[in-house]
Amino acid sequence: MSSQSKSTSTEQLSEIEIKILTLLYKSGGQYIQRNLWRAIGVDGKTGLPHLQRLEKRGLVVRERIGDTKRAQYLVKLTPEGKKVIEQYLRAAGAIAKPEVPLPDYTLRDSELSDVERIVARLPCFFCPYLGVCAKVKYLDPARCEFLSKWLAEQSKSIT
Repeated sequence: MSSQSKSTSTEQLSEIEIKILTLLYKSGGQYIQRNLWRAIGVDGKTGLPHLQRLEKRGLVVRERIGDTKRAQYLVKLTPEGKKVIEQYLRAAGAIAKPEVPLPDYTLRDSELSDVERIVARLPCFFCPYLGVCAKVKYLDPARCEFLSKWLAEQSKSIT
């Protein structure tokens, strides 16, 4: 691939490309392609050429997921894509470098034993979907029926 086709600093990003990169950046670097269009407010026919351009420039990669007949793709932000969108967002004033040191979240021994006891009981470690939970947007702790049920049971035992 020539250096011109992967050039990122000399080429302008379209509004849709900026929306795609920003969404990927703010969602942890990956998103299911079919959900991407709804999230940025365009249809797939309009968005796909922009996504393909980003992929050609090395700013994103698409990974086929699942065993369904109809292909699903996970769109991932590459390190170069992350660098480009961070530069853009900094220039736009949307993100800034942290100037305040982060607080110390070190646990005391008494807290650590409580955390270890709780984490050992989390249903996530026994979940049949653990291998794909972090990779697929529709499977996450916020929407997990197993975790929700466990949390509800824990809250009942507290009250």
